[in-house]
Amino acid sequence: MKQPYKPTARLTVAALTGVMFAAYAAYSVFILIRDARHLSSTARVISAAVAIVFAVFALFAWTCNLKPETIHILIVRRIAFVAGLVIVFLLKLRMITKVSAYLDFSQFHTVLYACAYLLTQVAIALLLIYYAFILPKLAVYPKAAVQLPMIALILFLLSMILEALLLFIYGIGTETSYLRSAVSRPLFFLGFIGLSAYFLLPPEPTPTA
Repeated sequence: MKQPYKPTARLTVAALTGVMFAAYAAYSVFILIRDARHLSSTARVISAAVAIVFAVFALFAWTCNLKPETIHILIVRRIAFVAGLVIVFLLKLRMITKVSAYLDFSQFHTVLYACAYLLTQVAIALLLIYYAFILPKLAVYPKAAVQLPMIALILFLLSMILEALLLFIYGIGTETSYLRSAVSRPLFFLGFIGLSAYFLLPPEPTPTA
C-alpha cells in the first residue's frame, strides 16, 4: 500500500520562506505603485528590480523539490538565484557611502545601523559563495557546506535584532516610515533566515510506494 506522503522540515521551511519572499516582492510592488509620482527614474528601476528579484527568490524556494530530470529548469533556477543574490548585494552596496557618512561612533544608534548593514552584506555574500561555489562541490568542502549557511543564518538574525533595536528603541527605521520598516524588514530577514535554514536541512526523500 502506498504510504501517505508527508513533507519534511526542509520542504516546510522552503514553503514558508517562499511566502516571506513573495510578501516582500508584493510590498516592493505596492511601494512602487503608491510612490511612483514621487520617485526618480532610478528609484523606480531599483524598486522594480527588487520586486522581480524577490519574486525569483520565492519561486526558488517553492521549486526546491524539482526532480533531476527537469535539468533545464534546474539550470535556469540556479542561474536566476545566483543573479538575484548578486543584484541584492550590489543594490545594498550602493548604500555604503550613506552608511559611512551616517556613522558617528559617539552616537550608538549610528553604530547599530552600520553593524546591521555590514552583517547583512556579509551574510548575503556567504550565501552567494555557498550556493555558487560550495554546493556544487559538497564532497570537497563538507565543513564549509554547513558552516557558511549557519554563519549566514546567525548574521541575518543578529541584523534583524539590531534593526529591531533601532526601530523600537530609537524610532529609526531603514525604510521611509516607521510602519514600512516594521512591516517590510521582518519579511526581508525572515526570508533569508529561512533560506539559510533550508540549506542546512537534509534533502527531501523520494516518496516510496
